[in-house]
Amino acid sequence: MARPPVRISAHAHTRTIALVTTAIAAAALLTGCSSSTGSRVPAPSGEKISLTIGTFGTFGYKEAGLFDEYMTLHPEITIEEHSTTQEPDYWKALEARLSDGGLYDVQALEVGRISLATSDEHSGAFEDLSQAPGVKQRDHLPWKWDQATTAGGRTIGLGTDVGPMAVCYRQDLFKAAGLPSDPDAVAELWRGDWAKFVEVGKTYQSEAPKGTYFMDTAAGLYNAVVSSSPQQYYANGTLV
Repeated sequence: MARPPVRISAHAHTRTIALVTTAIAAAALLTGCSSSTGSRVPAPSGEKISLTIGTFGTFGYKEAGLFDEYMTLHPEITIEEHSTTQEPDYWKALEARLSDGGLYDVQALEVGRISLATSDEHSGAFEDLSQAPGVKQRDHLPWKWDQATTAGGRTIGLGTDVGPMAVCYRQDLFKAAGLPSDPDAVAELWRGDWAKFVEVGKTYQSEAPKGTYFMDTAAGLYNAVVSSSPQQYYANGTLV
């Protein structure tokens, strides 16, 4: 099968928000606390602490030895990671935990779900990290900080990365289809509007060399549109 001329490259599996749930975690590798289990305070000196973390896919913290490093520095804390392979399965389980109050101390969240987590329906399950020791708003990009901030001003999560996205394309195939091939000119074809991107794809297909296709998967475009939109699926519990 011929390779497509366009591929959207994005850190779809690492573009996450760490939703944190305990005051203990504020001193840990990831930060925060779940009000579903009640507010917590750091345990007395010498008391053993079990810090539970819910993740999906491979975040890399355990693999990089960061959990072990932290536990060596803080022998009173034991980190227990609960990882789910697929994010959709993880989110389904997390929704159930939001309902029954069984959240882990730290919960990871795909950024595409953050509008749901910051809604009035769910945000009360998480602590306000803007009040957590050591957390400073100035250390975060304004738009990234705002992503996990509720309408009421509570910041319930901290971004693990900014999730860069890029569109890669075949210059030779663009030229063959009569489209601009210079990066600046290509960027102008769909700047600021995914609908324009789709129209460019239609133009490409009408003139494309036989056996080639504009994109490799529809899912790649769907994920890019959803992840880069200011609202995903719901806004304050209402379908958008």
